[in-house]
Amino acid sequence: MRLILLISTILLISACSSEHAEFPTVSTSERQAAMEKWSRSCALCHVDGNAGAPKVGDKVAWQPRLQQSSETLLDHTINGLGKMPPLGYCMDCSEQDFLVLTAFMSGQVSQHD
Repeated sequence: MRLILLISTILLISACSSEHAEFPTVSTSERQAAMEKWSRSCALCHVDGNAGAPKVGDKVAWQPRLQQSSETLLDHTINGLGKMPPLGYCMDCSEQDFLVLTAFMSGQVSQHD
């Protein structure tokens, strides 16, 4: 019985872990500004999957990335990873913008939520 309780507790704690990506809530105007930046930067690769970039809304391709923390995703975006250049061609994006854009591209929120 104690073993079952211990395993259940461990599973519950791991399920509540914040290791998965968490995205900010933003206003409509903040989202619109970020989407304008997306159309001239992120879209270059993420619409067609150029250079192996996960396509917008492809939940299967995004799933392993979303298993990482928001901090890790942000680090990969800012510093580049693999074929993705640092800042993903968005030189004027803020950290908040990058989180909003990642949430949109990964299908966590829609452009109009």
